[in-house]
Amino acid sequence: MYGHFEDQENVYILLELCPRQSLSDLLRKRRRFTEAEALYYMYDLIIGVKYLHHHRVLHRDLKLGNLFLDDNMKLKIGDFGSSFVLG
Repeated sequence: MYGHFEDQENVYILLELCPRQSLSDLLRKRRRFTEAEALYYMYDLIIGVKYLHHHRVLHRDLKLGNLFLDDNMKLKIGDFGSSFVLG
């Protein structure tokens, strides 16, 4: 998320574009990942979840369809619809 703003009717959220689609889409096309690729994506996922937990955010819906890839094939966690922040 790059930022947000609102007017009297709506809240607008500025998000990063991930043109490489999701990890689920990539797996569907390729049928399997190599061990090195799985390690690469798992590392990014662990760093991302660690960041979220440091900021007291629980995602609650981590799945391949909510893990997106940017132009550099770096993993981005998305779809925070069922997440919440611990008080």
